[in-house]
Amino acid sequence: MIAPFLCFNSAQAQIIGQDITSITTDTASFPNISITNIAGDSEFAGNTFTLNFGGQIQSITGLTTTGGSTTFRSIPAFVQIRRNPSTDDRKLAYYQGSFDSSSNTFNFLSLGPLPEKTLFSINNILAGPDNVFTNTGANLGGTPYNGNASIERLDFVLVKPVKASNKIRFTVFERGLPTGHDGFGIAAITSVDKHGNPTSYGPIYVIAASTWGKTPLQDPIPQYYFLNNAAKNNSGIPINPATNYSTQPSFRRYSDSHR
Repeated sequence: MIAPFLCFNSAQAQIIGQDITSITTDTASFPNISITNIAGDSEFAGNTFTLNFGGQIQSITGLTTTGGSTTFRSIPAFVQIRRNPSTDDRKLAYYQGSFDSSSNTFNFLSLGPLPEKTLFSINNILAGPDNVFTNTGANLGGTPYNGNASIERLDFVLVKPVKASNKIRFTVFERGLPTGHDGFGIAAITSVDKHGNPTSYGPIYVIAASTWGKTPLQDPIPQYYFLNNAAKNNSGIPINPATNYSTQPSFRRYSDSHR
């Protein structure tokens, strides 16, 4: 998962690559949902399962870096998912929770099941999009599974423009392997057309793999499960259990300061 949010810094502006040292959260509760007879895939292929979604949204409200504390605020944005080919509709998600093998029941903490665009835009550390830029070769511990997508680029177009300032920065969160995160590139959208499509960008900052966020923000590491939409012929919300993540720490961190 890679998800950017906007922060307002109460200390001096941080350089690009500043790690976050801690977060504060707030939890809201909504009605839970249970869905049954859901086909499994990959690790869970050949069986059907019950998925219980607990209805929680655990949002980040603040964070600290070595430079000081930061007020954290999500700003509404239109998320545009650019695929190649555009007709490839594979969707991937992860949820924090537990699995009861005696009853083939998953118990997730999060509100759900969530559509792909909501997974990208919601401020909720209990769920998120998975393997965002993994187009081929998805595997867990050397074992291949259906964890590939076709996403080439994500555009987060803010509902209202934000003026660049030393006091404002964008923060990227990801859940990744203990040895380090995947690399990515990020650029500010500086203008859009009447349809909300980006027409110009600022400089592209390339963040190399395994160079950022090497300490988990949650310890012990929570249990996550990966869902896709393979059993639905790659259409619809990702609800098909495919594999479990027991070794990937949640929300390692990277703070990207645009000045």
